[in-house]
Amino acid sequence: MSKGTITLFPIAGKQFFFNVPDRWCKECDLTHQLIEKVTVDYENIEIEVKPWLENLPKALIHGGWHPPVVLVNGKLFSQGVVPNERILRNHLNNLFH
Repeated sequence: MSKGTITLFPIAGKQFFFNVPDRWCKECDLTHQLIEKVTVDYENIEIEVKPWLENLPKALIHGGWHPPVVLVNGKLFSQGVVPNERILRNHLNNLFH
């Protein structure tokens, strides 16, 4: 089985020297919870959480204009919404099984 990385760029939380309240982006927290839940079934997937503002150039290069941005192996999977769990699982199954 190959190894993979899911990168989440949320706007909520610590950004540079200030904190963005969670209420500004409920989708960010829900997306993080979903990724944690789904990846329990995959021992070969690493999760990275990088603040969107602090990593803006990297997020934009990959097409991530609207947080929460989710990259799977460096490719844009979703942005601006909580991903659909079934679609995320199918995508990961196709990549890693």
